[in-house]
Amino acid sequence: YDVLDDLSPAHIPPIVATICRVPLNQSDREQVTRALLGRWLAMLRHERQQCTGAINVQQILSLTVSLGLAPEEINTAVFARDVAAYVGDRFNLLGVEEIIVFLWGMQRLIVPGSLTSHFTSGLHQVLKIWPELQSSGQLSMQRLIQLSDVLVIVGQESSWHKDMIALQDLVIRDLSDSVQYCDADNLAELLEIWAGNEAFWRRYEDFSISIAK
Repeated sequence: YDVLDDLSPAHIPPIVATICRVPLNQSDREQVTRALLGRWLAMLRHERQQCTGAINVQQILSLTVSLGLAPEEINTAVFARDVAAYVGDRFNLLGVEEIIVFLWGMQRLIVPGSLTSHFTSGLHQVLKIWPELQSSGQLSMQRLIQLSDVLVIVGQESSWHKDMIALQDLVIRDLSDSVQYCDADNLAELLEIWAGNEAFWRRYEDFSISIAK
Protein backbone atom coordinates (compact mmCIF):
# COMPACT_ATOMS: atom_id res chain seq x y z
CA TYR A 1 0.00 0.00 0.00
CA ASP A 2 2.95 2.31 0.50
CA VAL A 3 3.44 2.51 -3.26
CA LEU A 4 -0.11 3.69 -4.03
CA ASP A 5 0.82 7.35 -3.88
CA ASP A 6 3.55 6.73 -6.46
CA LEU A 7 1.15 5.23 -9.00
CA SER A 8 -0.08 7.36 -11.87
CA PRO A 9 -3.56 6.77 -13.37
CA ALA A 10 -1.96 4.90 -16.29
CA HIS A 11 -0.34 2.36 -13.94
CA ILE A 12 -3.55 1.25 -12.25
CA PRO A 13 -5.73 -0.34 -15.01
CA PRO A 14 -3.19 -3.03 -16.04
CA ILE A 15 -2.58 -3.90 -12.39
CA VAL A 16 -6.33 -4.22 -11.75
CA ALA A 17 -6.73 -6.30 -14.93
CA THR A 18 -4.08 -8.73 -13.68
CA ILE A 19 -5.46 -8.93 -10.15
CA CYS A 20 -8.99 -9.65 -11.41
CA ARG A 21 -7.80 -12.48 -13.69
CA VAL A 22 -5.20 -14.42 -11.71
CA PRO A 23 -5.82 -16.79 -8.78
CA LEU A 24 -5.55 -14.86 -5.52
CA ASN A 25 -6.95 -15.13 -2.03
CA GLN A 26 -10.37 -13.48 -2.22
CA SER A 27 -9.76 -11.21 0.75
CA ASP A 28 -6.41 -10.04 -0.66
CA ARG A 29 -7.94 -9.46 -4.11
CA GLU A 30 -10.76 -7.44 -2.59
CA GLN A 31 -8.50 -5.23 -0.47
CA VAL A 32 -5.98 -4.50 -3.20
CA THR A 33 -8.65 -3.85 -5.84
CA ARG A 34 -10.50 -1.50 -3.52
CA ALA A 35 -7.31 0.43 -2.72
CA LEU A 36 -6.27 0.74 -6.37
CA LEU A 37 -9.74 1.74 -7.48
CA GLY A 38 -9.99 4.35 -4.74
CA ARG A 39 -6.68 5.84 -5.84
CA TRP A 40 -7.75 5.98 -9.51
CA LEU A 41 -11.15 7.49 -8.70
CA ALA A 42 -9.51 10.20 -6.60
CA MET A 43 -7.40 11.14 -9.62
CA LEU A 44 -10.48 11.01 -11.87
CA ARG A 45 -12.27 13.49 -9.60
CA HIS A 46 -9.21 15.74 -9.69
CA GLU A 47 -9.23 15.49 -13.49
CA ARG A 48 -12.85 16.65 -13.58
CA GLN A 49 -11.90 19.75 -11.62
CA GLN A 50 -8.67 20.47 -13.47
CA CYS A 51 -7.97 18.85 -16.83
CA THR A 52 -4.40 17.55 -17.00
CA GLY A 53 -4.75 14.73 -19.53
CA ALA A 54 -3.78 12.15 -16.90
CA ILE A 55 -7.02 10.20 -17.44
CA ASN A 56 -7.77 8.74 -20.85
CA VAL A 57 -10.34 6.55 -22.59
CA GLN A 58 -8.17 3.43 -22.61
CA GLN A 59 -7.89 3.54 -18.81
CA ILE A 60 -11.66 3.84 -18.51
CA LEU A 61 -12.33 0.97 -20.92
CA SER A 62 -9.78 -1.31 -19.26
CA LEU A 63 -11.16 -0.73 -15.77
CA THR A 64 -14.77 -1.00 -16.93
CA VAL A 65 -14.18 -4.46 -18.41
CA SER A 66 -11.86 -5.69 -15.63
CA LEU A 67 -14.22 -4.69 -12.82
CA GLY A 68 -16.85 -6.98 -14.28
CA LEU A 69 -14.58 -9.75 -12.97
CA ALA A 70 -13.99 -8.10 -9.58
CA PRO A 71 -15.26 -9.59 -6.28
CA GLU A 72 -18.88 -8.78 -5.52
CA GLU A 73 -17.76 -6.94 -2.39
CA ILE A 74 -16.19 -4.20 -4.53
CA ASN A 75 -18.57 -1.26 -4.87
CA THR A 76 -18.42 -0.92 -8.63
CA ALA A 77 -21.49 1.34 -8.59
CA VAL A 78 -19.29 4.19 -7.29
CA PHE A 79 -16.88 3.68 -10.18
CA ALA A 80 -19.77 3.61 -12.68
CA ARG A 81 -21.31 6.75 -11.22
CA ASP A 82 -18.06 8.73 -11.29
CA VAL A 83 -17.10 7.56 -14.77
CA ALA A 84 -20.58 8.37 -16.09
CA ALA A 85 -20.27 11.86 -14.59
CA TYR A 86 -16.85 12.29 -16.21
CA VAL A 87 -17.94 11.09 -19.66
CA GLY A 88 -21.35 12.74 -19.51
CA ASP A 89 -22.75 12.92 -23.02
CA ARG A 90 -19.28 13.25 -24.57
CA PHE A 91 -19.41 9.84 -26.20
CA ASN A 92 -17.39 11.29 -29.04
CA LEU A 93 -14.40 10.77 -26.72
CA LEU A 94 -14.74 7.07 -27.50
CA GLY A 95 -14.04 5.30 -30.76
CA VAL A 96 -16.96 3.84 -32.67
CA GLU A 97 -16.46 0.27 -31.39
CA GLU A 98 -15.35 1.45 -27.95
CA ILE A 99 -18.78 2.94 -27.24
CA ILE A 100 -20.41 -0.50 -27.42
CA VAL A 101 -17.73 -2.07 -25.21
CA PHE A 102 -18.05 0.79 -22.72
CA LEU A 103 -21.86 0.61 -22.48
CA TRP A 104 -21.82 -3.17 -22.15
CA GLY A 105 -19.12 -3.08 -19.47
CA MET A 106 -20.85 -0.30 -17.52
CA GLN A 107 -24.23 -2.00 -17.37
CA ARG A 108 -22.60 -5.01 -15.70
CA LEU A 109 -21.38 -2.81 -12.84
CA ILE A 110 -24.57 -1.13 -11.71
CA VAL A 111 -27.87 -1.88 -10.05
CA PRO A 112 -30.62 -2.23 -12.71
CA GLY A 113 -32.36 1.09 -13.25
CA SER A 114 -29.28 3.19 -12.52
CA LEU A 115 -27.79 5.68 -14.97
CA THR A 116 -30.57 5.05 -17.50
CA SER A 117 -30.26 8.49 -19.09
CA HIS A 118 -26.50 7.92 -19.54
CA PHE A 119 -27.07 4.64 -21.34
CA THR A 120 -29.80 6.18 -23.48
CA SER A 121 -27.42 8.96 -24.50
CA GLY A 122 -24.79 6.37 -25.40
CA LEU A 123 -27.25 4.38 -27.50
CA HIS A 124 -28.20 7.58 -29.34
CA GLN A 125 -24.54 7.97 -30.25
CA VAL A 126 -24.42 4.36 -31.48
CA LEU A 127 -27.40 5.06 -33.74
CA LYS A 128 -25.70 8.19 -35.03
CA ILE A 129 -22.49 6.36 -35.95
CA TRP A 130 -24.15 3.17 -37.21
CA PRO A 131 -23.12 3.72 -40.87
CA GLU A 132 -19.51 4.09 -39.72
CA LEU A 133 -19.75 0.92 -37.64
CA GLN A 134 -20.99 -1.00 -40.65
CA SER A 135 -18.56 0.42 -43.17
CA SER A 136 -15.57 -0.17 -40.89
CA GLY A 137 -16.51 -3.80 -40.26
CA GLN A 138 -16.62 -3.32 -36.49
CA LEU A 139 -20.01 -4.97 -35.97
CA SER A 140 -18.76 -8.44 -35.10
CA MET A 141 -21.10 -11.00 -33.57
CA GLN A 142 -19.56 -10.25 -30.17
CA ARG A 143 -20.33 -6.54 -30.51
CA LEU A 144 -23.89 -7.24 -31.73
CA ILE A 145 -24.49 -9.47 -28.71
CA GLN A 146 -23.09 -6.83 -26.34
CA LEU A 147 -25.21 -4.12 -27.94
CA SER A 148 -28.27 -6.36 -27.79
CA ASP A 149 -27.69 -6.87 -24.07
CA VAL A 150 -27.54 -3.12 -23.40
CA LEU A 151 -30.55 -2.37 -25.60
CA VAL A 152 -32.78 -4.91 -23.90
CA ILE A 153 -31.80 -3.85 -20.38
CA VAL A 154 -32.31 -0.15 -21.13
CA GLY A 155 -35.62 -0.99 -22.80
CA GLN A 156 -36.79 -2.72 -19.63
CA GLU A 157 -35.94 0.33 -17.54
CA SER A 158 -37.38 3.18 -19.59
CA SER A 159 -39.97 4.05 -22.18
CA TRP A 160 -38.59 3.63 -25.67
CA HIS A 161 -38.95 6.23 -28.36
CA LYS A 162 -38.48 6.08 -32.10
CA ASP A 163 -34.68 6.34 -32.06
CA MET A 164 -34.30 3.31 -29.81
CA ILE A 165 -36.77 1.35 -31.94
CA ALA A 166 -34.75 2.37 -35.01
CA LEU A 167 -31.53 1.13 -33.39
CA GLN A 168 -33.19 -2.14 -32.41
CA ASP A 169 -34.36 -2.58 -36.01
CA LEU A 170 -30.79 -2.11 -37.25
CA VAL A 171 -29.32 -4.53 -34.72
CA ILE A 172 -31.91 -7.22 -35.47
CA ARG A 173 -31.38 -6.77 -39.21
CA ASP A 174 -27.64 -7.34 -38.84
CA LEU A 175 -28.24 -10.31 -36.55
CA SER A 176 -30.62 -11.79 -39.11
CA ASP A 177 -27.81 -11.71 -41.66
CA SER A 178 -25.15 -13.20 -39.40
CA VAL A 179 -26.92 -15.44 -36.86
CA GLN A 180 -26.60 -18.47 -39.14
CA TYR A 181 -22.83 -18.32 -38.54
CA CYS A 182 -23.22 -18.33 -34.73
CA ASP A 183 -21.85 -21.13 -32.63
CA ALA A 184 -24.19 -22.81 -30.15
CA ASP A 185 -23.10 -20.70 -27.18
CA ASN A 186 -23.63 -17.39 -28.97
CA LEU A 187 -27.01 -18.52 -30.29
CA ALA A 188 -28.15 -19.53 -26.83
CA GLU A 189 -27.03 -16.16 -25.46
CA LEU A 190 -28.90 -14.29 -28.19
CA LEU A 191 -32.10 -16.23 -27.55
CA GLU A 192 -31.80 -15.47 -23.85
CA ILE A 193 -31.30 -11.75 -24.52
CA TRP A 194 -34.02 -11.42 -27.17
CA ALA A 195 -36.66 -13.43 -25.31
CA GLY A 196 -39.37 -11.46 -27.09
CA ASN A 197 -43.11 -11.88 -27.01
CA GLU A 198 -45.32 -12.82 -29.96
CA ALA A 199 -45.42 -9.23 -31.24
CA PHE A 200 -41.62 -9.09 -31.24
CA TRP A 201 -41.27 -12.21 -33.37
CA ARG A 202 -43.97 -11.04 -35.76
CA ARG A 203 -42.09 -7.76 -36.23
CA TYR A 204 -38.79 -9.57 -36.80
CA GLU A 205 -39.92 -12.56 -38.80
CA ASP A 206 -36.67 -12.63 -40.80
CA PHE A 207 -34.72 -12.95 -37.55
CA SER A 208 -36.93 -15.84 -36.49
CA ILE A 209 -36.43 -17.59 -39.81
CA SER A 210 -32.65 -17.09 -39.66
CA ILE A 211 -32.49 -18.60 -36.17
CA ALA A 212 -34.47 -21.62 -37.28
CA LYS A 213 -32.14 -22.42 -40.19
